[in-house]
Amino acid sequence: MLRLPVHCAAGALTLFITSLALSVHALAESSPSADAWFKTSYGPLWAETPYDDVEAILDHYSPDIVTHSSDGTISSTPRRAWLMTPMDAWKAEGWIRAELTDAQTTVINATTASIMTTWKDYYADNNTEVSCGWYLVDKVDGQWQITTYADTPCP
Repeated sequence: MLRLPVHCAAGALTLFITSLALSVHALAESSPSADAWFKTSYGPLWAETPYDDVEAILDHYSPDIVTHSSDGTISSTPRRAWLMTPMDAWKAEGWIRAELTDAQTTVINATTASIMTTWKDYYADNNTEVSCGWYLVDKVDGQWQITTYADTPCP
């Protein structure tokens, strides 16, 4: 059996720990920022065929969404109900899709960001409407997820 002098073993352990730390850092750097994820993964799902993309949209949410309502109430709803209840109501109103026209991201820390959005909503009668919202996104198991939402007045 090969025996290394203590100083060599300590050096090998230091090299191992350093390479592990660099690998973890490289992996963290390779995932998109919250801003990029929201703008390139989440936002586009609403732009063309959101009714056909429901499952992909749902993949962007945590299992439960906390909502801060304009009347001051705070609630937690399972993601499917949180998404489908309003989508069904919007569809009945003639809503077709929404285009993300602005997203201002504030990074809170490495795993949390706040995103203020502006959407342009399109309706079957060719009308459009602007709506705004606030999202809190958290990185869970290496993936960004929307965890909290609030309607906001548009500027």
